[in-house]
Amino acid sequence: MYTVQVPISHLYSIPALNGEHTDEALFGTECEILDDFGDFYKIKTDYQYIGWVKKTDICPALQKGGFVVKCPFADLLPTPENNRAPIITFPKGSVVDYGVPHAGERYGMVILPDKTGGYMHNQWVQKYPEKCDNFRDVIVETAKSYLGVQYRWGGKTHAGIDCSGLAFMSYFFAGINIWRDADIDRSTALKQITLSEAQKGDLLFYRGHVAVYLGDEKFIHSCASYGVCYGDFETSPHMKNNIVAIGTVK
Repeated sequence: MYTVQVPISHLYSIPALNGEHTDEALFGTECEILDDFGDFYKIKTDYQYIGWVKKTDICPALQKGGFVVKCPFADLLPTPENNRAPIITFPKGSVVDYGVPHAGERYGMVILPDKTGGYMHNQWVQKYPEKCDNFRDVIVETAKSYLGVQYRWGGKTHAGIDCSGLAFMSYFFAGINIWRDADIDRSTALKQITLSEAQKGDLLFYRGHVAVYLGDEKFIHSCASYGVCYGDFETSPHMKNNIVAIGTVK
C-alpha cells in the first residue's frame, strides 16, 4: 500500500501532464499501484478511483492517519509556534497522522511519510469522519464551506473544485463514501428516490453534473460559470426539469 505525500496529487487520464485532469488525491490518501510508465504510476485510490499520478507524489504507506484537516488549508509548522514558516500546507480533507496534544496545549504533532514531523494547531483537525445521526447537516454545512471557490475540473479543494468533487467532499466529511464522478450508478451508498421524497443533503444528478440539495427547492453546486454557488428551481427551472436521478443514503 502507498500513500499520497504531497498536498494535492493530480490524477490524469493518461501518463502525461497534458492529459485530462480527472481527480485530486489529497495528502494521506491511500492507494495501490496498478502500472507504471515513465515518470508516472497508474494508481487506484482507497475510494476506488483510477488515474495516473507523478511517481514523486506517492510513497510507501506508514500507518493510516486517524485525523483529517477540517479547515480550507492548514500549515504544518517546524515548532509549536505561529511565527514559523510552514513545512507543508494541507488542504481540507487531508488525512494526517496527528498526535493529540495534552490538555491546554494548542499544537499536536503530525508525522510525515518520511518519518519527519511538525506541529499543527489542534483546531484545524478532527477525527476521521464516521457516519452520524446528523449526517445531512454535515453534508450541507460542508458544501457551504466551499461557497465562492473557483471551478476546477477534477478539483476537490478550496483552490478549485468541480461539481462531483463538491458532492464527494461533502459526503466524505459525513463519513459516507460516494463515487467521485456525477454517476449515481457507481455510488453503492446511494439509492434513487423521487423529488417529492428529497431531503437536505440528497444529491440531484444531471447529465454530467450533480448538485447538493438543500431542501425547499434550493441547492448548492459548482459550475464553470460561477464556481460554488447557491441555486433554486424558481430562478433556474432547467435545474428542476432536467434532473435524471436523485440519490439519498441507503
